[in-house]
Amino acid sequence: MQDITKPWSAELNGQFDLVHSRNGLAGCGSFPISEAVKNLVGLVKPGGWIQLVEMSFEGVEDTSGPMYEFKSLLDAFFTAAKAQWNFASHLDGWLVEAGLADVEVKI
Repeated sequence: MQDITKPWSAELNGQFDLVHSRNGLAGCGSFPISEAVKNLVGLVKPGGWIQLVEMSFEGVEDTSGPMYEFKSLLDAFFTAAKAQWNFASHLDGWLVEAGLADVEVKI
């Protein structure tokens, strides 16, 4: 098992055609998510792909609906855990900063 806040083994750098992470970046705690993204990008071979699937609550504005309640619950949980969440809108910028081209975001 790999801790998302620790460096990957050097022999893994540039070894993968596809790196996929699903809701893994929320495990960064107070560790900079942009740094975790950079470390994941380092695993990808030139010409390879990285796919990051994270939660996004963009557009959830109905304060009486179940999605808003779920968002509020997550906010309380991650705040108590001193962790970060709801950062999906920053992923494209972090991927570009890590040196990637042709970055695409789908929400």
